[in-house]
Amino acid sequence: MKRNIKLYALWYAAFPLVVVFVTLAVVFLLAMIGKESFCSLAAFLGMLCMVIVRRVVQAKKLKALFGSGDIETVCTFVRYAGANYPTSGLYMLAECFAGRYDSAIRHCTKMLKKHRYNRRLEYQWLSVLAFCYFDLDDAPKLAEVCRAFEERKAKESDPARIERTYAIFDFYRAYADADGEKCQSLLDAAQKSEMPIDIYRSAFMAARVAQCLQNDADTARAYYEQVAEGNHAIGFVRVAKQELQAMDAGQACAELPEILPDDTKPLPKCKEYVIWRVAGGFVYLIGVIVFVLAAVWLL
Repeated sequence: MKRNIKLYALWYAAFPLVVVFVTLAVVFLLAMIGKESFCSLAAFLGMLCMVIVRRVVQAKKLKALFGSGDIETVCTFVRYAGANYPTSGLYMLAECFAGRYDSAIRHCTKMLKKHRYNRRLEYQWLSVLAFCYFDLDDAPKLAEVCRAFEERKAKESDPARIERTYAIFDFYRAYADADGEKCQSLLDAAQKSEMPIDIYRSAFMAARVAQCLQNDADTARAYYEQVAEGNHAIGFVRVAKQELQAMDAGQACAELPEILPDDTKPLPKCKEYVIWRVAGGFVYLIGVIVFVLAAVWLL
């Protein structure tokens, strides 16, 4: 399975390069048979295929992968198909799901400092940070992330759109404020999803509320046991198992690490992701130049 997903991801990452060569072949073939009027259209359609069609396929395949609950496969796919992702947000989300919270937190914190004027990316990184701190039950850090989210949202021309897109922050704010009643109402109001990860994730969130805000150990244990049935590779599933072990030992909660961003420590690099990300950038640059020159030359 791992080998197959690597090959699929590499093909997925190489797709723009294939489109470049196929489009060039079509353009030159049309020119040779005297159909110059169609050459610019062929170049335009090739560019459209490389950019738009790939995006549609990416969204559907990604949803299917995350919905499978096999986070190891998700991480493998993201690593080897890195050239196809315009931001590191997806890679960090995969790291977060895999339970590599230290890497995700330090990366997101550094990227927030580095890209201060790209708000679209800032919301992605803040969302991943909130995900991590919630899993680790670090309410003070979660509250800081929520405040940063509110500050950025207030600068938007349409803050309601951001609020709808990142509605999960309603829950995070309530949890950071220790408002168990609101957390429970938000969980009750949320629509149930058939995607395995979402089901286990909802149970994990309900367990946290019951354990930390409502002091209902029995309900928390029931939810944690439900989560523990999920894929062992998912980070919050491993956390749920730690919480169950702590309960069995008579402890109120598991001792989870407090992760602080360390600016002096280099970020971990994923060789495959970096290689394909750089390669993908060159492919797109070459493709755009070729299509533009072909269109200009044939007009």
